[in-house]
Amino acid sequence: MARQQVNLGLVYWRRGDLEQALDSFREAQGYGEREGIRELAATAAMNVGLVLNHLGRYGEALEADRFAAREFRELGAR
Repeated sequence: MARQQVNLGLVYWRRGDLEQALDSFREAQGYGEREGIRELAATAAMNVGLVLNHLGRYGEALEADRFAAREFRELGAR
């Protein structure tokens, strides 16, 4: 279900509905965090950061990006 939320967020984003995209990505991130699916949480957080950046919400975007970077780093990504 959560991966579908990421995909749905991408559809909303492409359609220009950034608030809906943000909601979908945040839902997926929350699910990943609750269920311990860190890669999902990190991917969704990265997308949250991108959407927030497009919305001009730079401080929030930076927080999301830092979370994603930390998770990916701990998972062994470079």
